[in-house]
Amino acid sequence: VPCENWSRTPWFAAVNHTNYSRHGAGYADRYRALRDPHLHGIMSDDYISAEILGGLDLMVDLGSIFGGSVRKHYLAQHFVRSIADQEIQNVEFLDGIRRQRVTWGNGMTVYVNRGEGNWNIQGHTLPKYGFVIFDAKGNFVSGIVRNPANETEIVEFSQRPDGTFYLNGRGQKIVDLLPIQPTMKSAKILENGRAFEVVTNWKSDAPAPKDLAIFAHVFEPRRGYGFTPTGWFDGYSCSIPTSKWGTSPETRNVETGAGHIFRIPEGTRNGKYHVMVGLYDHLGDGRRAALMGEFAQDNRYSVAEFEIREGRIVGEIRPVAISESVDDFSRLLGNRTPAEYRGVSTLGALRVKPMDKMLEILPLPSLPEFDVTVQGTVKRIHCGDEEVPFRQNGESASFRVKVEDAKVYRVEFEK
Repeated sequence: VPCENWSRTPWFAAVNHTNYSRHGAGYADRYRALRDPHLHGIMSDDYISAEILGGLDLMVDLGSIFGGSVRKHYLAQHFVRSIADQEIQNVEFLDGIRRQRVTWGNGMTVYVNRGEGNWNIQGHTLPKYGFVIFDAKGNFVSGIVRNPANETEIVEFSQRPDGTFYLNGRGQKIVDLLPIQPTMKSAKILENGRAFEVVTNWKSDAPAPKDLAIFAHVFEPRRGYGFTPTGWFDGYSCSIPTSKWGTSPETRNVETGAGHIFRIPEGTRNGKYHVMVGLYDHLGDGRRAALMGEFAQDNRYSVAEFEIREGRIVGEIRPVAISESVDDFSRLLGNRTPAEYRGVSTLGALRVKPMDKMLEILPLPSLPEFDVTVQGTVKRIHCGDEEVPFRQNGESASFRVKVEDAKVYRVEFEK
């Protein structure tokens, strides 16, 4: 529904929370509403911030049921459990409709930033779709925030009343996203509206890992479930291979489509159409690459839009704006700076239980190996019956975690 401005609010929870405490934010496909599944799906910061805003039951789907369920449990299940029988006492809009503070009956206070730009709350920097939770005594409970080490990358932490804590350095990339962004450079209407030209600019910050082929399709944009878009398939070509894009100032911006004529087929249905472009592995499995463009569907990216009536273009050909920022896309690429919390730092994800002269560390499932650094002089580290090698570097020690069979790493300190 077109509107000038909108934001999610916890009004449903304010009325029905204790009647429907197991209510979630909705099925992932419905929630993301045809947007990029990685940025708006059930494991995205967008979706999680909506769950936290309303105090909703945390949800996963079939594709995220293992690692995703453990991640959400460590991140915020203790908060959700604590408010299951509580009511919302107050909802405040702070600095616009997209920055909200929700106060619960037990004193839990939630800050959620669903607006553009950072929001600083009590020493925590909340990015877009970030949040932070404090208990009635002002103690930190959970958050998705900027990494304090660089105030750029996005990480997540939580802490439970028994002292157990969770940190996720987000070092693993979520998708093989290429830093290539297609947009419309120019357009011409030809042959009295029965044909047209669209020149696409490919802004490339790095090359593709291999030479990929370029495609250009003309289709109606999807409008919802039950609607089958029509259109036709076309293509582009380029003299510069994609493996060379972004490797020099001359290849930072590559243009395709000049001189390529799109002709509207006979019998084309009246309606609005998009030129959707992308890259695919024509010499391999045919898979389409994920790009930093305006997501259309099936890893196609809209660059231009226009309307067809009676086989002709009416009006002008307009560029399609990219609704996601570079900062939005960057959270999919994997961080490079470890997250640190209470003397433990990592690019991986783990739950830590402090004990007398010891830490019990349990890594999240479904992750590759990663390094962990702990503050203090380590006596030994063992995982089950096996000794784990470590490197003592002054006042800290580092070791490698292998994620398998939910094994606990026990780090023993000298004192």
